[in-house]
Amino acid sequence: MRNAMTDIIKRYGSGQVDIVAHSMGNQLLWEMLQGCGDPTAPVLGDAANKPFRAMILVAADLSLPKFRDVLNNYTDLADELAIYASPNDLVLQASARVFNQNDLGDGYDARVPRLGLYTRSTHAFEAGVQVISTQTVDGTTTYAPRNHNYHINNPTIRRDISMILNGQFSDLAIRCILGPLDEGHYMISLNCL
Repeated sequence: MRNAMTDIIKRYGSGQVDIVAHSMGNQLLWEMLQGCGDPTAPVLGDAANKPFRAMILVAADLSLPKFRDVLNNYTDLADELAIYASPNDLVLQASARVFNQNDLGDGYDARVPRLGLYTRSTHAFEAGVQVISTQTVDGTTTYAPRNHNYHINNPTIRRDISMILNGQFSDLAIRCILGPLDEGHYMISLNCL
């Protein structure tokens, strides 16, 4: 994956590649950004030569502390970083329970939410990172089984992701983004289309 991504960046040029990672694809992205276990692997870019234009993390099945520890890797590699998260994602709730048992998986404390499980108190990041709560438009209730795929099922969220990919990251009003609720915290407007 890392070699393929390097080839894509070489072909299209730095700052011309976007990444959309869903669920466990965020685990793969995290590994790729860390050099896939090889500490001597060259970095894909740096803050002065960012290889990615936008990184969009949707329903990220990645421990929040694991993400926090390397947040600068993400912001150093992309001009724009958006995180879509829902507080009602049953798949991510189950994932947190699994990773919490006997320290399975990444060895981080899974008692905290996964990155894709939104709470205002745990999702405070540096300026420039957009954390977008989907709870008003994801069509979910506490027990809705389809809420892990809200980026596919909901036209408002699909539209917003498309707008970021079309270069409108900062146009919050046009994207129908409400906020900021707090620094870096936003919500998609209901009935925006």
